[in-house]
Amino acid sequence: MIHACCIAHARRKFIEALKVQTKANAGDPKLERAVALMDHLFAIDCEAR
Repeated sequence: MIHACCIAHARRKFIEALKVQTKANAGDPKLERAVALMDHLFAIDCEAR
C-alpha cells in the first residue's frame, strides 16, 4: 500500500508559501507552477465528475 496525500491539503501549503514569498518580495516560479499544475488536476477531476 502506498500512502497518497490529499492534493487539496498539499496545495494549501504551497499557497501559504506563496503568500510568505509575496510579502518578502521573493517570488519563486516553481511554487506558482506547482499551484497551476494542481489547479489543472482539479479541473480534470471536476470535468470527470
